[in-house]
Amino acid sequence: MDRGNKALAKLVKQRRESFGLSQEEVAQSVGMSLRSYQYLEAGETKITADKEVKLMRAIRSLYISKTGFFLDEDKDNETIASQLKDLFLGLLKG
Repeated sequence: MDRGNKALAKLVKQRRESFGLSQEEVAQSVGMSLRSYQYLEAGETKITADKEVKLMRAIRSLYISKTGFFLDEDKDNETIASQLKDLFLGLLKG
């Protein structure tokens, strides 16, 4: 897969890990098999920016339901947008 896809997959993995969630938890929450999710996180499955955002939001929702802690949705959306912007600017330069 291309560098952009690997980088998007890395963002999903980092977010999942930062929230202390397992691959299995995230896979179940988005209706994927564990193996399909593992391929996605490894960058072996094509991932689009809109699918990336949906996954990031699903991870946020799973974190909230698991812990009971709420995240500022506007601030979290800004973080997602900023990470994607940085990623794409880095890809354009590199």
